[in-house]
Amino acid sequence: MHAVIGLLVVLAVGYFTLPHFVVPAQTQPRTELEVRMDNALRWISTRYRLPYHPPPRVVWMSAEEMNRRSPLGYGSVGAMYNNGTVYFQPGHVSERLIVHEMVHHLQRMNRGREDWPSCRIELEAYGIEQVYERERGWHDAMPWPLIRHYERQCGR
Repeated sequence: MHAVIGLLVVLAVGYFTLPHFVVPAQTQPRTELEVRMDNALRWISTRYRLPYHPPPRVVWMSAEEMNRRSPLGYGSVGAMYNNGTVYFQPGHVSERLIVHEMVHHLQRMNRGREDWPSCRIELEAYGIEQVYERERGWHDAMPWPLIRHYERQCGR
């Protein structure tokens, strides 16, 4: 009887202490960028206990075209994410951009179409990007004017 109770306690403790998500074993990504995106997705999934999803499709786009399509309507856009596709400028793919866009990918894959305002979606991505930078001891390179713009949009 004590053994059964002990087993139930072990199972209950395990259930309540183990994360309820699984990051699958590493697969063989095909390109260096896929490896970097996959690493970012695994870090985000583990750090924030979000279900893992494989990297999105990548489309390369010129700075001019990206700025023309930007939902911001102004400024220089380094990358964009839309509906399972990330858009990068050739030669302009920093670790920060990858993390930021992979947050958007997991937002989309885990929550579907957002009812959140875009400012909240962006603030969450910038917040996670900032944690990523701090954990690596990087200097603060956050786009503070843009973050303040989103904070005003969200009434903060």
